[in-house]
Amino acid sequence: MAGTGINGDCGVHVLYRFDMWDRFRHAAYWWIDAMVAVWLLFTAMLFVVEPLVLHRWLLAQSKLNPEATFKAVEWLHRILLFISLVTVLGAVMGSHGPLLFE
Repeated sequence: MAGTGINGDCGVHVLYRFDMWDRFRHAAYWWIDAMVAVWLLFTAMLFVVEPLVLHRWLLAQSKLNPEATFKAVEWLHRILLFISLVTVLGAVMGSHGPLLFE
């Protein structure tokens, strides 16, 4: 849990230290918005949704139909991985200047 908080704190510190808040308003810096959205999504899933709701639901579903449950979880992970990879690619391209949407 501490790692996720540290990552968020570091990101906020960089935004504050270099006064980069205005970049949230420009389409060329879409990857900053995407990084925040991915971080919030993973944090919510890991520390809120999974422990409170998803854990019990997945246990019940896996007892009823283990193969379908596994396939559903695998596809959700693939979708999240794809979103994360697009975000990382955008951040790499955009960190050297707004290469997209100039």
